[in-house]
Amino acid sequence: MSLKANLGKRIKELREANFLTQEALADKINIHRNTLSRIENGESFPSEATLEKLINILGVEAYELFNFNSEVVQDPLKILKLRLNELSEKDSKYFIKCIELFIEHRKNIS
Repeated sequence: MSLKANLGKRIKELREANFLTQEALADKINIHRNTLSRIENGESFPSEATLEKLINILGVEAYELFNFNSEVVQDPLKILKLRLNELSEKDSKYFIKCIELFIEHRKNIS
């Protein structure tokens, strides 16, 4: 398998492990969804700028993008932290209140 194909497959695995659609990830890295599709299908190679954005949005080290033999493991806490970083301060406070209410509710039904 070529470098482009391996990298595309890896990006797709990381995207899916982060519960992102192609459209959502493309929006976050500021490219068209069709461009991301071509990258994931091994038809196109991402630019350096796009690679840097992918590393930041997917929350991985650069070497992890090219570590084609390692298994991608979903880490819910890592995903939650990445999503929280996208929220405004007001939204963060609202989300914290929702979590507190959820925890209280779970205690009451146990």
